[in-house]
Amino acid sequence: FFEEACKKYENKIICVLRQKNDDSFILTRKTKNFWEELNQSENIIEKATKNEIVLVTAPAGMGKSCVLSNLTRKLKKSYPHLWVYKIELNTLTKILEKMKHSKLDEKKMIEFFECALKLKHETEKKVFNEYLKKGQIILLIDGVDEISPNCKQLVIKLIKTFKDVSRPDRLFISTRSEESILKDINKEFEVLRCEIQPFTKDEQMEFFRKIWKTHEILDFNDTIFVNFFGVLFKHF
Repeated sequence: FFEEACKKYENKIICVLRQKNDDSFILTRKTKNFWEELNQSENIIEKATKNEIVLVTAPAGMGKSCVLSNLTRKLKKSYPHLWVYKIELNTLTKILEKMKHSKLDEKKMIEFFECALKLKHETEKKVFNEYLKKGQIILLIDGVDEISPNCKQLVIKLIKTFKDVSRPDRLFISTRSEESILKDINKEFEVLRCEIQPFTKDEQMEFFRKIWKTHEILDFNDTIFVNFFGVLFKHF
């Protein structure tokens, strides 16, 4: 029903409230027009509530990493008093593999994020821990879909422990739309799901037209441009 409602009312934010076994409730929200929101709103962070996870989902190759990089730049500029950092999980595979056999606790979680954030000096670690305790962190986790399936439950536990300890200002996670880990994240956390939609043919034309004009690849001729992409679209 939730997915059907999202398709039927794609211009609206759809919410569903679910009860967990411990009688607590989880709110799941989803919006389809993520690209539109990203362009219209200077700070998409305002779309999410305090301590909510924002899931950026899309099929492979749709630009999830670019979206998170763009958000990181905007957030650092808009929130200089917060610790804003983007983590690429696919670069931490070896660390995750080592951790999956050990018991995860607060200390292990902190050690993981100190390593992920490339904190080497004690002063850096102390500053990070202060931000962690105060919840003055915006963390962006990219590539959940790119890690080993054996490590995905560990990642969920890391996120849960991180949230329980820090209650971070905001947390963004990117993954493919079809990934099974989405169900686990939805079960465990309150989420705002933002799904990147593919460009329409007209949007693709406009995108390439802007690039063509901006970079002055050739003397721009709209007739040649339209004919060229007309042929191109027939093959793709």
